[in-house]
Amino acid sequence: MKSYTYIDGKVIHSLDLKVSQNSKIGIGLVLQTYHFSLEQVQQNDFTLDASNCLDCPFSYNQNSGKSGGCYTHKGLQLMGLKSKLRSLNKKLSKGLLSEFNPGEFKSFIEFAKNRVSPKLIRFGAYGEAVTLETPIRDALFKLAADTKSKVTGYTHQWHKVSETRFMASAHNLAEMVEARARGYRSFIVSDEELTKGFNCPASAESGKKKTCLECGLCSGTFGGKKKKDIYILQH
Repeated sequence: MKSYTYIDGKVIHSLDLKVSQNSKIGIGLVLQTYHFSLEQVQQNDFTLDASNCLDCPFSYNQNSGKSGGCYTHKGLQLMGLKSKLRSLNKKLSKGLLSEFNPGEFKSFIEFAKNRVSPKLIRFGAYGEAVTLETPIRDALFKLAADTKSKVTGYTHQWHKVSETRFMASAHNLAEMVEARARGYRSFIVSDEELTKGFNCPASAESGKKKTCLECGLCSGTFGGKKKKDIYILQH
């Protein structure tokens, strides 16, 4: 429907307004953020993800150029991301991508707020959303508040960056406890049910009771309400 894409140092950010067709996320208008490394786009090589995925244990750069098992490395998700990467590569080669433009960003936010009103703002549909500068994050969270949109966001950088409006991506109870001490709520991928967490309502094991568009629990501390840590079984 509409997007705003810009270059920020070693990362290319793309903010996309589009209708989700993902059964887990739900069917509806979503604002999704994507974060590709400049190197990925220049070389049209999806595996060059050091600048945008950082030290995520599921990234290619942490697994000697092989997939670390990230859900974005599979099936239709991977096909869609590679298609987007090819599109960005063509735009970059034609000089159609530039650095951040405040006026263009303001226009994009006003369009989202006044014309379409997304039902979900999904930070980091691909790549680490903490690579977005704080003022950009703030503007997107304000948009969520203004439009009463649900929010989801996750980060593996919780031990390095203070952005508690995102969920800490954790893998066990010890990490959950550490993340909580840093002010984060956790989204835990586990191989067993956790009595100290709340099972993701969109998961297969919970019977897919709700979509992300309906749920909105993965919003960290955004909104100020006390919410539980969330877990999903390894899949």
